[in-house]
Amino acid sequence: MFTGQIQIYYPEWVSRAKAAYFLGKVTNKKLILEKQKWEDVIEGLMHVLDYGEYSLSASKVALNAYCGLTGYKAKDVFDFLGAFNDWQDHKVNILKNLKSSR
Repeated sequence: MFTGQIQIYYPEWVSRAKAAYFLGKVTNKKLILEKQKWEDVIEGLMHVLDYGEYSLSASKVALNAYCGLTGYKAKDVFDFLGAFNDWQDHKVNILKNLKSSR
């Protein structure tokens, strides 16, 4: 687990926002070095999105990171449910694209 991924589970919103930001910058090379998977990165972002009712700022950062990694086009800055649904509906294709492009 990346240091950034561990911070996703911290109770302070600032830690979750920073972690989401840095997860949005992950590359295949970094994943190979850390022996991690893209699925873990996206699941971490989904965890931060799930905290939306507690920390809107952190959730917005996670949504931006998800959009940047996957190409998802959010309807607005609060399209957390849309990102969840996109991940559930297109998980296989998203992972395939991330592995081949980053």
